[in-house]
Amino acid sequence: MLASRREKKHSPRRYDSDEASLTGSELNNCASRKSSSVLLSRLLPGNFDGEGRNAGRAKVRLTILFYVTLLRISYALNCPGTLNACLCENLSEAGDKLKLDCSGVSVEDAKSVLQEISEDENVTWDFLATNCSWTELPDGFFGNHRIERIDIYECGLEKISEAALRSTSQYLRDIRFMSNNLVSFPFELEMPNLDTLILYDNKFDRFPRLQYPNLRLLFLGGNLFEELPEDAFRSVPQLQDLYLGGNVLRTMPASALATLKHLRILACESGYMRNLVAGSLEFAEEAQVDYLILHYNEITEIDVNALTPGRFPKEKFLLNNNNLTVLPQNLFKPMLQSFITAGKGSLSVAENPLHCCAHLWLFRDRRYFRWFEDLTSTTCTIGDETIQFTEVKYRKLRADCARLRRSNPRARGSSSNQDNDDDAE
Repeated sequence: MLASRREKKHSPRRYDSDEASLTGSELNNCASRKSSSVLLSRLLPGNFDGEGRNAGRAKVRLTILFYVTLLRISYALNCPGTLNACLCENLSEAGDKLKLDCSGVSVEDAKSVLQEISEDENVTWDFLATNCSWTELPDGFFGNHRIERIDIYECGLEKISEAALRSTSQYLRDIRFMSNNLVSFPFELEMPNLDTLILYDNKFDRFPRLQYPNLRLLFLGGNLFEELPEDAFRSVPQLQDLYLGGNVLRTMPASALATLKHLRILACESGYMRNLVAGSLEFAEEAQVDYLILHYNEITEIDVNALTPGRFPKEKFLLNNNNLTVLPQNLFKPMLQSFITAGKGSLSVAENPLHCCAHLWLFRDRRYFRWFEDLTSTTCTIGDETIQFTEVKYRKLRADCARLRRSNPRARGSSSNQDNDDDAE
């Protein structure tokens, strides 16, 4: 910066130390990290000459060192290390981002520590607690501290009231209550800056009404939801990553996802879903869904119109370990072709009781095999025989299917209503 200033031609003048002085308001602005550029512009004069140049530089260095030290001491008073078994830690060099870890501490002692720490509008906090025996967060638990992240897991929490979070609701960006026993949470509380909400492994039995305009990640897996409202995601327009796995959902309601223009990941695995009805995986036109994760369910049927034509996952579609017998040609063939066109994408259907004769269209064009994950564990059955996908010979399979249909039209694996375009070559 000084070098560039030397190249410019200004009338020579000596450094005046009074120019480096700061008013009280400017120091406060500096402490709030809002006017560091103003501070530096006041401390660094536009030009030096002769001995004044060196003297000015020395005074600048000393002045900067003084104020930086002053700021660090000021912030260190907010984070003195160990406080009644809670541990305080600086997360930034400036000391304006702190973390308080109250793991293993009683909820009363944790609240007492928060009350002891001086409140500072220029300091933001992360709060962590694990392996505790808490039932409820008391009202006003966080005081007036600017809490941005709350991470409480394996503490036995059953209830969180609105009054426990109200004082810090405008600052909260990241909330994680994992592996507790929650049945109550203040979903109605306005949290305009909330970006991440993780309530994994609790005991919610009804899907909540969500109204977080800037929420991007929602993790409600491992609860007890049996169904989703059709308008479940209408008030979380910025949602990108949605995790619902490990609930007891039976299906996904039609068009429930259609309002999510920014959706990238849908994970609804390890549950009890049995069928995907028309429109159940209908994505917004603007959405660029990368991952669709539905493995380890009980899915037996996928409607050909479950997904909107042309709006397929870009990276992975995981359907392995379900009860599928048929992959509808009019749905999965265009999907595989889209993978070929894009040069990326994958489909996993391993560990499903697929019928070989329902997929002649697939075995006829082995180019599709490249886009399957776990191909060596992907099999199909014809009659009582199970065949690995890579071992299937199309012409032989076609003849076997025709013979099976003639001898026993109702035999398992003899149906071939999906391969009309393969009847003639």
